Amino acid sequence: MQILSKRFVKIMQVKMVLNRYYPMIGGAERQARILSLELLKQGVTPSIITQKHDSKLLSTELIDGIKVTRYSSGVMFYCMLFIALIKDRNNVDVIHCHNISITSFVCSLASLFIRCPLVLKLTVAGELTELLEPTLKGLKPRLKSILIKYTVKRATIIALTQEGIKELEAHKISAYTHIPNGVSLELRDLVVQSNKLQKIKSYRTFGFLGRFSAQKGIEVLLKAFSQSITENKLILMGSSHLQESTVIDEEILKFKKLLGDRLVVLEPENPPLKFYNMIDCFVSTSKFEGMPNCVLEALSLNIPCVLSPIPPHKEISDSCNAPEIKIYKTNEELISIFEHSDLVLSENELLPEKYNIENVAYKYKFLYEQLIG
Repeated sequence: MQILSKRFVKIMQVKMVLNRYYPMIGGAERQARILSLELLKQGVTPSIITQKHDSKLLSTELIDGIKVTRYSSGVMFYCMLFIALIKDRNNVDVIHCHNISITSFVCSLASLFIRCPLVLKLTVAGELTELLEPTLKGLKPRLKSILIKYTVKRATIIALTQEGIKELEAHKISAYTHIPNGVSLELRDLVVQSNKLQKIKSYRTFGFLGRFSAQKGIEVLLKAFSQSITENKLILMGSSHLQESTVIDEEILKFKKLLGDRLVVLEPENPPLKFYNMIDCFVSTSKFEGMPNCVLEALSLNIPCVLSPIPPHKEISDSCNAPEIKIYKTNEELISIFEHSDLVLSENELLPEKYNIENVAYKYKFLYEQLIG
C-alpha cells in the first residue's frame, strides 16, 4: 500500500511504542530514551506510549521534554494504545514500535487506519523465528504467528545486527534496514576518570551492569569469578525487579557470603556514574543479546571488555578491532582472565563513530523521511 505524503508538516512527529520505559530498567528502555532525546535535538518530535507497570508511576508526564503516556498492562493496554493512536492521528507521522510482538500488531492496525508508516525493531535474533514458527502447539501460538506475519509485511524492520539480518532474509523479509544501537558520548563528561590510568593497584575491579536475569548469565559470572584465585573484585549493579524469577537474587546472596568484600552489589543508578568510576574492566557473560547497550557504553568510556562468545559481542569486537576487547570461549578461559588480566582504562578510542547516538539518530530520521515521502 502506498504511503501518502503529508504536506505542510514542519516538524516530524514520531510515536514511540514499547512495553516498558524509563524509569524501568533495561537495554531497550535506555536505548529508546537516548534515541528519543537525540531525535528531539535533530528536529524530530518523539512521544512515548508504554505500559504502566507500577501504580506509583504517572499516567502522563514529561521526561527530558518528551511526553510519556502510560496505560495499564494486559489487554487494556492494547485497546488504549489503538485508541490513542487513532485519536492522535493528526500528530503522528511515523509509528515506531521497539519490538515485534502483539504490541506491534496493534501498531500495524493503527498505522493502516491512519495511513502512516510503521517501523519495528528486531531486538534479539531468534525471537522472530519463534513467533513465525512457534515450537509450542495450540491455537494461541498459531494465531500469534498469523498476526505477526501480517505485521512484518506492513512494516520496515530495523535489524540491529548481522545476525538479525540473516534471520530476516531467511524468512524472505526484504523491507529492512541495518541500524545498530547507539550510545551518548556525553556520559564521558560525567564520569570522573582523573588519574585512573596512572593509578596503580594490587587488584583489578571487574563490573557487570544490567538486569539480574538468567539471560545475562549471572550464575556463570559468579561461579567463574569465585573459582579465580585472586584478590580482584567484582561489582554488580542491577536489579531483578519485574524479572521472572528471584533465583538469581538467592545466587547473588550465596556468592556474597562466599566472596565477602570481593563481591560488591549496587542498586541501579541512572546514569551509572558510580559504577563506571569503580571498575577497570566491564564483563558481559550474556547468553543472548540484541545489540548490548552496556557493552557499547563501556567502550565509549574506553573501558576494556571481557565478553561471552555470542554473535553480537563478536560483531562489536570485529568492528572495534581492539586488543582491549577479549572474547572468552570457555569458562576456564574466563577464570584465567579473572586471575591474570592486566586490563585497565585505554588511552585509545575503542568505539567506532557509527555507534555514536548522533549518527544512529540521523539514520532513523533519514529513514522516517524516506517512508513519509
